[in-house]
Amino acid sequence: MRAFVSRAAKYVLYPLFYLFCLVICFYLTFPWDSLKQKMIADFAKSQAPKGEKAWRLEIGSISGYWLTGVEIENARIIMPASDDDDDPTKKTSNPGFKLETDNLPADVASAPGDSKSKDAKPKGPTESVVTITHANARVQLLPLLIGRVRLDFKADAFGGNVHGTIPVGGGTLDVEIENVDLGQVAPLRDLISLPVKGVANGKLEVIAADNGKWAKASGSLDMTITDVILGDGKAKLMNKVTLPAASLGNFDMNGKITDGVLKLDKFGATGKDMDVVGEGTLRLKEPWDSSALDLYLRFSVSDGYKLKDEKAAAAFGDPKDPSQLPGIDFIPKMKSAKRPDGFYGFRGHGPLKRLKWEANNKDDGPAKTASTGSASPDSDADSPPSKPTPPRRNTSKVPRKSGGADSEVNTPPPAFKSVPMPTRGGPEPDQVGGPPDQPPQGMPDSPPPLPEREAPQVVPTITPPSVPELPPQENPPQGQPPQGQPPPGDSPPPQ
Repeated sequence: MRAFVSRAAKYVLYPLFYLFCLVICFYLTFPWDSLKQKMIADFAKSQAPKGEKAWRLEIGSISGYWLTGVEIENARIIMPASDDDDDPTKKTSNPGFKLETDNLPADVASAPGDSKSKDAKPKGPTESVVTITHANARVQLLPLLIGRVRLDFKADAFGGNVHGTIPVGGGTLDVEIENVDLGQVAPLRDLISLPVKGVANGKLEVIAADNGKWAKASGSLDMTITDVILGDGKAKLMNKVTLPAASLGNFDMNGKITDGVLKLDKFGATGKDMDVVGEGTLRLKEPWDSSALDLYLRFSVSDGYKLKDEKAAAAFGDPKDPSQLPGIDFIPKMKSAKRPDGFYGFRGHGPLKRLKWEANNKDDGPAKTASTGSASPDSDADSPPSKPTPPRRNTSKVPRKSGGADSEVNTPPPAFKSVPMPTRGGPEPDQVGGPPDQPPQGMPDSPPPLPEREAPQVVPTITPPSVPELPPQENPPQGQPPQGQPPPGDSPPPQ
């Protein structure tokens, strides 16, 4: 028995020891620095089509994580300033949503008592930086046995944690965020040109179709941002107006994904200073930045916020003085967005990489299709509405009743409208007298047109009714003529 165990251990332990040494040597000699440069080069190559707007990736260090993963520390994604940042008067990084603030009143455009506001030079464009202190990712081993690839990831960023699972070639996408501080999300701050505070927690689950495409996926979204505060009382909105901080309360985002379309059941917040309400859909596409959004967003400011200071009252109107026009109503786009109920409405549409916002003061929500009335996120609202096709005129030559509007147009021409003209060689003998090879005397060089012949009138033929024949009689009665002969003394009917 011992001999058998020793022989079996020799064939089992030696291979295991070899594999152990192989893994240790792999980790000790793997060129992690070359992998880091490869990742940076591939990221730069993917951003090359953007030109000067390309993002940059910086990685502090990279190492192995368990058997099938990598670990990254101190990574940064640097996003250059947009074109709108170069113009301080249009401080917004969202394409398609530019507010001209030159028409603001003087009491709104400059803070009272701030003598440096007029002479202060606007700051130049700044870059947005996303810092990831620690992140790791690895491939699951068990799904590999059945031919499926699942990538687990975890990242410590924005003061919180983001983790989940990404499938390759179909499966379930699962992403969870915990305690993410929106104040550290630089792209969001640059998007609205004001600092934002709040803590986000939520989960996103997307189940791809059998073919691995997201166009027919299903799933759900459930996210809550607590204690949202917009502004800090120091930053200027659109680099023009300094407003006090506004409390929005809790911002909720809930929705279901069906057939590749995310429908937002709840999107907005109700706070003591501001109310935000939204509704719309997001159609999933590949790549993800090609997903089409159709969102109708409206907001309003409470009377309590308007009375916080003079700047807020001048910008949004003084509730104590209804005759005073709000300062933002002097902005053409904001004036177009004002609704009868006091809200300001905007509609965002298009792919996520080219999202556009338009003023909309109607309570019609997202775009509707004419046939079904459902939201149509794929529709491109940039193109003008198509004009109705005019009805095609009937040119078929079908005779109609006389006296109609189109009787002269659609009535076929009468028969024998024109006749062939005689040649210069001479007229036909039956038309003009004289020899056939000599034109008649006094005939001009060009013969005059012959008169048109009228269509012959059709005389209806009256057919007499047929008389049924009687069977012949061999011996007719006395005084009755035979069948087929008239009675005596009567003349035959005229033919």
